[in-house]
Amino acid sequence: MSLGSSSPSLGWTRRRPGIAADPLIEEARDRQRRRRRALLLVGGLLVAAAVYGGLHSGNGHSPVATATSFHSAGITVQVPPGWFVTNAPLNGVSNPVQRFVLSSYRLRPGADAGNGYVPPSTAVLVQVMEEEPPLYSSASLWPPRPAKLVVHRLGRMETLSGNRWAELHFRVHTRHLYVFIWIGQHASPTKVDALLGSLDAMRIAAR
Repeated sequence: MSLGSSSPSLGWTRRRPGIAADPLIEEARDRQRRRRRALLLVGGLLVAAAVYGGLHSGNGHSPVATATSFHSAGITVQVPPGWFVTNAPLNGVSNPVQRFVLSSYRLRPGADAGNGYVPPSTAVLVQVMEEEPPLYSSASLWPPRPAKLVVHRLGRMETLSGNRWAELHFRVHTRHLYVFIWIGQHASPTKVDALLGSLDAMRIAAR
């Protein structure tokens, strides 16, 4: 008897179901493909966010920068981002008493507006001083604090060099305040608005 004719062919094997034809396995593979695509998308977004954040953090202007508070003798002022505030005297006057100097730039050490120092032409600056103690005999000369400060004109101030100064004065409770403002000839309106906004929002406690 011929093995090739009377027996099943040895070359024939029972065919198992193909893996590709298994719907459960195909569904699992499809889920894996979708998961990989989602991970790649999220990774790309994270890289883009990191690049954007690095670009904006390196230019000196943080997109989330906020004003900071400065306190002096019961007075609180908001310092705009990138601005500077100091207690260092701007001149040699001792009465009225200087409470702070707020400026759009960093004052150099020893800056003395009473000895020829002039702020930059692109800068804005304010020196807030208080009559201490207040002279009640001249109380009628001190108007109440206005809701909004307005600079009407600029000129040369006593002991303050340059001709870009404005002097404002008002009373809050029983306190008498002087406000000396420098607006440089080339200062931007944005800086002026920021300065006046900080002064308008200034909180002054009773003494």
